[in-house]
Amino acid sequence: MSKNLLFFLLLITGFLPANTRAQLNVQQLGHLTYSENLAALWGYTDATGHEYALVGSYSGLSIVDLGDPAHPKQVQLVSTQKSEWHEVKVYSHYAYCVNESGGGLLIVDLANLPNTVTSVKYTGGTLGLSTGHSIWIDEKGFAYINGSNVGSGGVVFLDLKTDPMNPTYAGQYNQGYVHDCYAKNDTMWAAQIYNGYFRVVNVASKTNPQVLAQQTTPGAFTHNCWPTDNSRYVFTTDEVSNSSVTSYDESDLSNISEPLDQFQANPGTSSIAHNVRVKGKYLVIAYYRDGVILADATQPDNIIKVGNYDTSPYSGNGYNGCWDAYPFFASGNIIASDIEQGLFVLKPTYVPACYLRGIVTDYATGSPLNGVTVQITGADNTDNTDLSGNYATGYSVAGKYTVTFTKSGYYTKTFKKVNLSNGVTTILNLTMKSTSLPLCTTPVNLNATVLNPGSIDLSWSDESATKYTVKVKDIGTNITQTYTATTNSINVSLSACSVYEFKVRSKCPDGTTSSYSGWYSFSGGGNNCRTYEDLNEANPEEGTIYPNPFSNDFTINFSLQKKDHIIISLWDVSGKKLQTIVNEVADEGVHSVQVNNNSLSSGIYFCTIQSSTSIITKKIFKN
Repeated sequence: MSKNLLFFLLLITGFLPANTRAQLNVQQLGHLTYSENLAALWGYTDATGHEYALVGSYSGLSIVDLGDPAHPKQVQLVSTQKSEWHEVKVYSHYAYCVNESGGGLLIVDLANLPNTVTSVKYTGGTLGLSTGHSIWIDEKGFAYINGSNVGSGGVVFLDLKTDPMNPTYAGQYNQGYVHDCYAKNDTMWAAQIYNGYFRVVNVASKTNPQVLAQQTTPGAFTHNCWPTDNSRYVFTTDEVSNSSVTSYDESDLSNISEPLDQFQANPGTSSIAHNVRVKGKYLVIAYYRDGVILADATQPDNIIKVGNYDTSPYSGNGYNGCWDAYPFFASGNIIASDIEQGLFVLKPTYVPACYLRGIVTDYATGSPLNGVTVQITGADNTDNTDLSGNYATGYSVAGKYTVTFTKSGYYTKTFKKVNLSNGVTTILNLTMKSTSLPLCTTPVNLNATVLNPGSIDLSWSDESATKYTVKVKDIGTNITQTYTATTNSINVSLSACSVYEFKVRSKCPDGTTSSYSGWYSFSGGGNNCRTYEDLNEANPEEGTIYPNPFSNDFTINFSLQKKDHIIISLWDVSGKKLQTIVNEVADEGVHSVQVNNNSLSSGIYFCTIQSSTSIITKKIFKN
C-alpha cells in the first residue's frame, strides 16, 4: 500500500468500536493474535506436506506452524529492521522477505522447520539493495524486487537458481516506480501505482525488458495485478477510497479491453480493495476493512461475490483490516493477515454464483437503453446497462428474487419471483416505457382459442403491465368469474356447451390499473350440446330457424313472454364469433329475424339466442 497514508490513518481510526464479524461460505478454523501490526504473508509447504504461514510482522518474518489449523503456533521469528511493510515469497525451501526500512533482502532457509532456520541479508554488493516494497518469484527461479531503492524503484531481477542464499543480479526494469508485480512465462504484469496504469512487459531478456502493453486503471492508483491461468484476462486493484477489482480482456495485447467489470465488495461504503489473487475461476481478495472476499470470476465481465469473512471490526473507507490473503495450500485453507487483528486460518467453500443477464430496450423504438440500474433485492451490488442495453449481475444464494429496473425518464419495471440457480445464467430481456407515454394501457386484440371442449386459452396484447385481471361471464347464467394472470394469456376451464364473454384490465408496475377492455364473446367449443329443437320441445313458444340447411338466407323465429334484452350471434365450429345479428331490447310477442350472409363458406355453424334468463344454441348447415 502507499506508505505515505497508512500510519496516519491507523492513528486516527485505531479506536473505533468493534462490530460483529460477518461471514458467508467461509469458516474460521484458527486465529493467532500479535502484539504488533502485520503486513503481507505467503504460504510454505515442506517436503512432507506440512503447511506454514510466513507472516510479515512489524519486527520481521513470523513463521507459523499450521499443522493444527485450529491452533496456529509461531515457531520462529526472524528479525529485520522494524517496518510497517514486510512482503515475502518462496522459492524451493527458501523465503525471501523485503521491507521499507532497510537492511537488504532477508533470505531464510526453511529446510529444518519447525526446529531451526538460518538466514542472511542480501544487498548485492555494489548493487546496494537496501529496501523493497514487494517481491515476486516466478516459476523459473527469478525474484522480482519491486519499489526498491535501486534505480527508479522499478524492478530488480535476481537469479536464485545457482545459489538461493546468494542470488545473482540479472538486470532491471527501470521505467518508473513499480508497486507490485506478477510474472510467469517471461511475461511481467507491473502495477505502476503512481503512473496509474499497469504494464505488460516481456522479460525474456532481464537486461532488456520490452513493454508490450499499457492500460490505465479506473482509480489511477494501480496497486496490484493478477492474470488468469491462461493469461487471457487480468484483474487489478486501485488502492483508493471506493475502489474496485477491475477485469480486462488482454487476449490482444495491442488492444486491451476497456474494463469488463468493476467489482466492489460492499458498494456505497467507500471500502478499499488491496490485493487480488486468482484461484482457478475464483478471486480471493484482501479487501482491507471488508476482510477476505471470495468472488466468482467465471464470467470476467460479471464478477459476483460468493463468500466473505470479515476479519476487521472496522468498516468503510480506511487502511485498516485485511492486508493479504493466501489461498494456494493443498489443504484448501486460506490464511489472511489483518493489520490489527492478527493471522486468520480460514476454510472456504467455493460456490458458483447465480448469474443474471439480459438486454433492456425502449418500448416505443426498440433501441437499446443505456444507464438502466438493475437491482436484485437482497444483493449487495447493482449493475447498469451499457450502450448496447446489456446488463450482467447475479447473487451468491439460489432462490426466487425480485429484480427491479430503474432509469430516469422511464417507468420502473419490477419482476417478482425471478428464479436464480447456482452455476446457471438466467436471461431476462425487457422493454421499458418512457414516462412521456401513458403507462397503464388497456389490453387489446382479445382472442379465445378452444384447445378442447371446455378448455379455452384467453389471450390479449399489452406490454405495459405485469399483472392482469380477467373477468369471464357465462352469457346464459350471467355468472362472472374473476381470474388473475401474470402473462398475456390464461387457460380457463368452462362448460363446453355455454357461450361466454371476457374482458381484461392491466395492473402496472407503479400500482395503477387501466380501464377494462371491451367484452369479447366466445363459445365453450362443445359439439354435442342441446340444440334449439331440443329446447323447443320444452318451450314451444320459442320458435324455429329455417331453412336448415340454407343457401344464402335463413330466418330466425322466436317469441318472448315479456320484454327482454336479446342477443343473437353466429359462431363457427372453432368457437369464434362471426357476427352479432341482434343486440337490442325486444318487446313481448313473436319476432322474426331474416339473416343474409353470402360470405359464409359451406359448412357447420352455430346460432345462439340469448335472453336475460336463458340461452339456446342451434346447429345450422350452409350448402
